Amino acid sequence: MIRRTSGFINGKGVLDTMRADSPSLSMRAAPSLFILGWIAAITGYFSVIPEDIAGLLAILAWTAAFILILLDRMAKYRADVRPLQNEYMDEVAENESSETEPMVNPRELGLDIPL
Repeated sequence: MIRRTSGFINGKGVLDTMRADSPSLSMRAAPSLFILGWIAAITGYFSVIPEDIAGLLAILAWTAAFILILLDRMAKYRADVRPLQNEYMDEVAENESSETEPMVNPRELGLDIPL
């Protein structure tokens, strides 16, 4: 007998699992921008469009591709590190109340030394 799971796999929706495995929009756009930069450079080389405009367009496309890749990597790093930071901050908050004590007055211990 075939069981219908109503679109859920392991408690997640099918769209959620597909979204987790697919690359982000910036990672799909970066290769296209990189290729666009090469196309602009080649068309400038063969004088289809002015060389200076082609060079600027190529540099702009390559820089945009680099920035998109960099931003995507930073977002992935933050997503990986954020749970660790939250876990550490929870531990610090739990230990903070038990470890802090007011300092003892040195005069009560007889440590008052005149200068």
